[in-house]
Amino acid sequence: MRRIRIGEIRNSLLFDDELFRTIRRIKIFGYGINGAFLFAGGNSVTYKVEIDGKIYAMKCYTTLDPSRQEIHKVVSTLNTPILITPRYFVDELWVKDCYTDVALYPWIEGVTLTHAMRGAVHNKRADRLTELFEEFVRLALQLHNSEWRHGDLKTDNIIVCCDGSMMLIDCDMLIHSALPQRAVKGTPRYIHPQRPDVADIHADDYPTACIATSLAALAADLSLLTGEPVVSLPSEGNYNAIRQLLSHNSALIALLDAIHSPDYKIDNITTLLKQCTTHP
Repeated sequence: MRRIRIGEIRNSLLFDDELFRTIRRIKIFGYGINGAFLFAGGNSVTYKVEIDGKIYAMKCYTTLDPSRQEIHKVVSTLNTPILITPRYFVDELWVKDCYTDVALYPWIEGVTLTHAMRGAVHNKRADRLTELFEEFVRLALQLHNSEWRHGDLKTDNIIVCCDGSMMLIDCDMLIHSALPQRAVKGTPRYIHPQRPDVADIHADDYPTACIATSLAALAADLSLLTGEPVVSLPSEGNYNAIRQLLSHNSALIALLDAIHSPDYKIDNITTLLKQCTTHP
């Protein structure tokens, strides 16, 4: 199957629900304003939609991945409060000369962790960053105590809900023992340099350590945020500065050192996460 262009998906949506196989009575928010979409990723484009009075994030895929259907079958069996799970529709939307898959995620009001971190820095709210750090640790502990891993853990894939809790979105790269081993691409900035292409249960170790240490370091020094809000393989000078900021917490120092370790696995990550918020 060829790669579908976002413009081709936009053109199909101009026909409302006529080119969907099963989805009916769909309203696309912001549509007509340059074909407004929420965001576009490497293999999909996402719109905010209303279907039968309910709000969803509708993800339309630009590529065909045979493993994606199996992944979503496993996702549908998970009983977890930390993952927003979608309904997955195979060959649902007709786009120019072929069908493509669609995923409907229940709409959760909130912002991405990326947005929340930037907002806290902009407003000089170190206390808010501390709250985000503590909530992220709670989320990460639930994730690392589960039988599955996200596979593409990053601040853009974490929603900070209106009540302050956090949830994971985008489960296309989920890792689970019920699924065959496969290459998981993920996002380069959040992947340990030595992590194998065929990801395992340790795939989320490195990004967890990156995000946790980033939040803690930013709470201590707001000026650290100069680009994407992640402390990932910083320069030696920056590393030393961050290490000094986190020196009061031995668990955070251990996570920071793990980021720079040649081993992509952090075998004691749950212990370190617990100690992050309980140890001085």
